Amino acid sequence: MTIDGEKVDFCTTYIFKSAGKHTVIVLLDLSEMFTLNSIFYNSEMTSIIFSEKFNTKKIIYMNNMFKGCSQLTSINLSYFNTKNVENMKYMFLECRSLVSLDLSNFNTQNVEYMNSMFKNCTSLNIFFVIQNILF
Repeated sequence: MTIDGEKVDFCTTYIFKSAGKHTVIVLLDLSEMFTLNSIFYNSEMTSIIFSEKFNTKKIIYMNNMFKGCSQLTSINLSYFNTKNVENMKYMFLECRSLVSLDLSNFNTQNVEYMNSMFKNCTSLNIFFVIQNILF
């Protein structure tokens, strides 16, 4: 993968902080991973686009995934498969610049933790339907 012209290797602990304020297109095959915990934590990116290759069908943990991404204005989550996710705690915490979020493809039937998922998302004013939400 290349970020800002520099080749980087991806591993479960890599954090995309170094991408700066550029749009990042994520093409990773995550078919053997089970966590995306804190992967974009405190990033300064303004936009993230996930491709159809971003395979999240085995992911269980998405907690803190975008936590502290205060410059993030847009994110395409249409390819996310959240059927097996159990933890979305703090997923978008403090995404202060995020205006809208389309979660219509989210399946939350197995999610146990959603604490403060949107806390301090002060610009977020459009919510789409979250399917299969269970409380």
